[in-house]
Amino acid sequence: MINLLEWIEVRFLTSVVLTLVCWPFAVFFLDLFVMPFKKAKALEKAKQDGHEVEATLIKRNDIFGNSSDGDSRNKTYLKYEYFYNNKRYIYRIRTSSHVSADYKKKLYFKRKPAKARTEATFGRVENKWGIFCVLFLFFAVFSLAA
Repeated sequence: MINLLEWIEVRFLTSVVLTLVCWPFAVFFLDLFVMPFKKAKALEKAKQDGHEVEATLIKRNDIFGNSSDGDSRNKTYLKYEYFYNNKRYIYRIRTSSHVSADYKKKLYFKRKPAKARTEATFGRVENKWGIFCVLFLFFAVFSLAA
């Protein structure tokens, strides 16, 4: 007969394994099917609420290099500044491809001006650990009930 501690340990490990297996699929599902609709709605609301700022490019840093295996290691770092309610904020972009930097860029935010994003990146699932925690709690309760 299995004692209570071993039973809980088995259920806990089952929850961890199920969460680790399902997590990437859940994030992919949310990014592909749910978030585009929420993104359009949230972006429209941000525009209506006046949560739109114009950022100005203040610094650009291009780093060119090659690795020992012949891979290109080019990186571009862009730094924008914007103001909201007379407070200065910084928006940074790091990319591994060469991009043409716009001098001015429109940014949008939901509630916090410090979390402003471009229209392309606005509304993505940013808190992937939150999804992990929800899945883990779901599987933990589900496995304890079984």
